[in-house]
Amino acid sequence: MTIKSRSFIAFAFAALGASLALACGAPAAPPPQPKVDPAVTEIKAVMQNYAAAKSLRAQISAQVARPDGTVNTIQFVYEFVPPDRYELSSNPTSSTRVVAGETFARTGTTWALQKEWSGSEYGGMNHLFDQKIMNQWNESIGKTSTVAKGATDTLDGKQCQLYVLTDTPTGNKTDVCVADNYPVRMVYHFGSLLTTVLLKDFNTNIVIERPNVS
Repeated sequence: MTIKSRSFIAFAFAALGASLALACGAPAAPPPQPKVDPAVTEIKAVMQNYAAAKSLRAQISAQVARPDGTVNTIQFVYEFVPPDRYELSSNPTSSTRVVAGETFARTGTTWALQKEWSGSEYGGMNHLFDQKIMNQWNESIGKTSTVAKGATDTLDGKQCQLYVLTDTPTGNKTDVCVADNYPVRMVYHFGSLLTTVLLKDFNTNIVIERPNVS
């Protein structure tokens, strides 16, 4: 069959389809879909990458209100290897490590098993980066929270794109700065208190093993 013949047959079938549609009535057009804010699409894609990371490091600075009304700032480094290995270090000689449900505390060079904080019932601080929780939060973006795309900023000499997420029920805001399709800085606003999370080393080789306990 020649190319000319194939073209003619294709044209004939197209014409026949159009004729049948006119004779029988064309199918009803689908209802118009609500427009999706491009900023919502962009930040949801970033958060999906974030939730799927195989490892990461975070430097966290959290403001905490004291009973006397003053504000204290606590800082720690967080390393996470999903789904159940992470370590929190508040200083070079003190840290907490969780490996497969067992929690260990280090003072100096000595590790000790923390039985009261171990076991399947203890969720621990892996909830900070738990994939299921992050995906649930991601699902709410654009529904119970709004997204505003802001200016660009610079972090460690690298440019990042700023987004501001506002939780509709509470009015709390989260500032997210994005570089290379990952959030590199997240600032959570809880009233006048701030928690700042600097993220890096996505998908790098982070080793968190069960320590030798005394």
